[in-house]
Amino acid sequence: MHLEDFHVLARWLKDKGRQFSESQNRVKITAFMHPKPPSPLSVHNISGLSEEQIWHECAKHYDPRLNGQIAKARAELTIETVRGIECVEGENLDVVSCPEDGNDLHCHIEVPEKVLQVLELSKETTYLRELSEKSSLCMRPRDLY
Repeated sequence: MHLEDFHVLARWLKDKGRQFSESQNRVKITAFMHPKPPSPLSVHNISGLSEEQIWHECAKHYDPRLNGQIAKARAELTIETVRGIECVEGENLDVVSCPEDGNDLHCHIEVPEKVLQVLELSKETTYLRELSEKSSLCMRPRDLY
């Protein structure tokens, strides 16, 4: 699938308190922290999907019968927003599709290699904060638990 700036991305959130605050209706910076740097950050292109289809897509990745986890919410932001975030001077985040994994909705937010080298030295989290601040929090409907 060709990625357009207006497409909406979802980052599944499963850790209430650590990744998001329902009472404050906000996504926390930890929602975008890389599990194993420098691995890319997994997101899904949910443009054009109904709410039910979005959560069905989520269930493919977080089946509580398999790993005991269930996504309780999602962070949403557009590709344009992601690509507009500057990590260091002249280096922005990017979004790339991952057709090789068989799921044409699966994408990665990629941090430029130059930035990862800087981050390892400085532990800079400015771009992570910006991702969280520009995201919308969407709670999983109660009837889908």
